[in-house]
Amino acid sequence: MALTRRYAKVIWASWLAFTLPVLLLAHGVGWALHRWWIAGLLMWWLKPLFDRVPLYVLSRATFGDIPSLRQTLLAQRRWSGRWMWSYLTVRRLGPVRALYLPVDLLEGSTAERARLRRQEVGSSIYGISFLMTLMCCLFSAVLQVGLVGAALLFIPNVYVSEVFQHASAVLKASPWWLLITINMTYWLVMSLIEPFYVGAGFGLYINRRTQLEAWDIELAFRRLRTRLAQAASLLICLLALGLAIAPTSARAYAKTQSTTTEPTDMQQIFGGQKVEGAAFRRAAEHAYADPTLNPKQKIVSWKPRHPAPEKEAEMPPYQGPDLSGLGSLVAVTGKLLLWGLLAALVIALALTAKRWLPWFRDGLPREAAKENEAVLRSEAPEVVPLPDNVPVAIRRMWYGGRRREALALFYRATVDTMVAQTHVMLVPGATEAECLRASRKLAGSEDRDAFARVVRMWQYAAYAQTFPSTEAFESLLVELVQRFAWSAPAAIVGPMVATR
Repeated sequence: MALTRRYAKVIWASWLAFTLPVLLLAHGVGWALHRWWIAGLLMWWLKPLFDRVPLYVLSRATFGDIPSLRQTLLAQRRWSGRWMWSYLTVRRLGPVRALYLPVDLLEGSTAERARLRRQEVGSSIYGISFLMTLMCCLFSAVLQVGLVGAALLFIPNVYVSEVFQHASAVLKASPWWLLITINMTYWLVMSLIEPFYVGAGFGLYINRRTQLEAWDIELAFRRLRTRLAQAASLLICLLALGLAIAPTSARAYAKTQSTTTEPTDMQQIFGGQKVEGAAFRRAAEHAYADPTLNPKQKIVSWKPRHPAPEKEAEMPPYQGPDLSGLGSLVAVTGKLLLWGLLAALVIALALTAKRWLPWFRDGLPREAAKENEAVLRSEAPEVVPLPDNVPVAIRRMWYGGRRREALALFYRATVDTMVAQTHVMLVPGATEAECLRASRKLAGSEDRDAFARVVRMWQYAAYAQTFPSTEAFESLLVELVQRFAWSAPAAIVGPMVATR
């Protein structure tokens, strides 16, 4: 992948220049046969032919010879064309094409030799190469589906169902423009993924060759040869000087040897006598046969053909110093500390009993009393009926100084009237918010607004101790009397207002 990115300019320029004319020619064949799908099939089938373009660039650029666009295109006419027939026929569906293409196209061996090389190179990395092919196929499928489905991003949501119905009809009809669109998207995806696929296969091939043949060392020697070639003149001078000195040294060594000849070891041992003859050889053989001089014996024994594996010698247990006494001391000390903590806790509780014991004794009755109060409170209180003349009762409380009780009666009467008109069921102790939600079923919007104002007036009085003015109170009460038809004789209303 890194090699492909490094030489991306040459690779993709050569790829586009080579595959684009083939794409146009394939669509020309599809137009002539009125079968546009043939163009897509041809572009898929000719992938091994296209793979030669990035492989040619990478195989040269890796060793420092970066080919140009013209060199790459010219090389495709004559470069390893004999292998393409097998890759386009019987080996077209091979799952490790990216790994085997460098073996066949770069090494240039015979058919038998190439078969052995493929087995040797792919013996340990066949599975990796297969997974690489599978992943590249998945990437290509995802990209092509993404390009086709990108059109859905520009469709409003209200038209999605109609578009899908129309798309299913178009797919069944398979018009020419749809097939051309699919072929073009396939060519774009192939142009993006295939050079990376070939580059990854070439990387696996190079790595395998390095493992098998130490290519990294060979490349280092090549670089060394290049550096030495630059200093060739100096090496030639040194060689000539060495050849000039060598004869003189040889003659001096020979003269020295002739003047300092010493007797051999055998002559020193036997006093210069001539050592040869059958008797001497028999004596030497007898001496070597002595077992003390040659202590070798041939022993024949039976051994199992498949011996059991030898068990490793178990390590003897570690014999360290005896610390059992120290362990007992630590255990006894810990036990004493725990008992001491317990005794200190008991003493502290006894000394502070005057503080916590009365609280503990009074706690249980208080809890019982609270439970009894909760039981009493949970009982449903006795419901006090509304007075016969609600407006008169409300005004009597308001002008009598009991404004909170007046607003409470006002709020209660309004809620009862709302429940009677809407026929809703309110739970006991319903909150103001629940009453407001129930009031949404009132027929008129003015009734709902008046009910909401009564609720707000009561909330201000109950929670904020804020009471309305007498004018606002009278205005809202008169409006509710008219809307909810409460009994309010004019003779009573007039004096109460005048008294104010």
